[in-house]
Amino acid sequence: MTASTATPPGEIRAANPLEPLEQALLRRAQADADAARADAELSARTQTDAARAQAAEVLDQARAAGEADAERRQALDQARARREARRIVLAAERTAYEQLCTAARAAVLELLAEPDRPARLGALVVARLGTEARLEPHPSGGVVGVAPDGRRVDASVDALVAHALDRLDLAALWDDR
Repeated sequence: MTASTATPPGEIRAANPLEPLEQALLRRAQADADAARADAELSARTQTDAARAQAAEVLDQARAAGEADAERRQALDQARARREARRIVLAAERTAYEQLCTAARAAVLELLAEPDRPARLGALVVARLGTEARLEPHPSGGVVGVAPDGRRVDASVDALVAHALDRLDLAALWDDR
């Protein structure tokens, strides 16, 4: 205490007439501060809860978007794999078909190398077109017959092989059922 405000010994200090008002104002200020603090804590909890809920929702949406993206990518990868598998199967089928054609051509050429086969083949063509048909040798082997009216019978090795293979059910060879 300072000398100017100190009460000399033996003197009775006079009561502050505003003290009850000051005390009431202090209590009121303390109550307002407590209420403001409680409101702030409640508001902070509410905002924190809302932020957590929003973060959880964003996370759920991101997870769902990621899963959807993964499903799309997986579907694309599966489609790509199916196309590649189909390409491989078709290439194998094509190779097998070409080998079959080569073997069939070799077999027909071997048959036509026998002494009586070319004449028998020519006779079959003439029987189909008539006795006036003209026979011409084909470069791949075999013959092509042409009738005077323009009708033609192709009995070349390639045509004979193609005709024989057309009569086979080659699709059944590739069917895996």
